[in-house]
Amino acid sequence: MSLIASTREIESLLDNLKRQAEQQQRAYFNIITGMVAMHQKHRVAGNYPVSDEIRALLASVSIEVVQGTDGYQWDKIPKSLIGRPVGDTWRTKV
Repeated sequence: MSLIASTREIESLLDNLKRQAEQQQRAYFNIITGMVAMHQKHRVAGNYPVSDEIRALLASVSIEVVQGTDGYQWDKIPKSLIGRPVGDTWRTKV
């Protein structure tokens, strides 16, 4: 086996690893975003035990839910927003 063939094989393996890592990262992002959306849905609906449980689960894997820009307190969401998104996002805790 020549050095050139070995280099090409290594490059191919590295490309495969990169693609796999990108796929895993996209899946992770989609799962976390979905969980944050579920958290937001339950919080806005006033189902605080479920929303708190989801937030705690996310926190256990170092994900912090950032409350929407409207800044409503957990127990003071206006009735007009019930069932509507309030813009929650997430970030990793560093």
